[in-house]
Amino acid sequence: MATQVLHDSKGLPVGLLRSRYLFGVNGKWLGFLGADNTVFTPTGEYLGVLLDDGRVVTDPSRYGERAPIPPAPPTVDMPKSLPRVAPKPKPPSPLRDSFVPSRDFLLAAKIFDVASLVLPRRVADEVLGDSLEYIHELVSRDAPRWRIYLKIISTCFWVTTHSFRELFAVLIDRPSVRGRK
Repeated sequence: MATQVLHDSKGLPVGLLRSRYLFGVNGKWLGFLGADNTVFTPTGEYLGVLLDDGRVVTDPSRYGERAPIPPAPPTVDMPKSLPRVAPKPKPPSPLRDSFVPSRDFLLAAKIFDVASLVLPRRVADEVLGDSLEYIHELVSRDAPRWRIYLKIISTCFWVTTHSFRELFAVLIDRPSVRGRK
């Protein structure tokens, strides 16, 4: 049973590939290898493609792809330490140039999509659109997750505040704040 140590672009070990199963450094089953080095989660959802240098990259056009779930892997005995390798220069790849949405970005998009169903269109278009663009920028710059979640929370707060202001303006029959500059 061949074992390959998987590394990130900085040369740090991130897991093992044993047979066709991927395991994290803690021994947890992360996924399995399908046809053409395609990597799937344990539930069969598309995760990415395993490159020859041991990195997994994601192709956003393949999101939603599924694979039949294989039987659970046998437990794996993790080595006490995994070897580091020298950092590898990132080879040019068409996948690298495209934006790969992180789970944080997808969460923000889902929350904002639900919020846009009940918000006034002006608030949804302006505030949510601007916030989603800013979150996209944060994700692209590899900002800390707390900054992304703080932006999501602050956006929800301010959207709620603006929505109540619009609602009260309608209820008390005053001109909306829309016309003010």
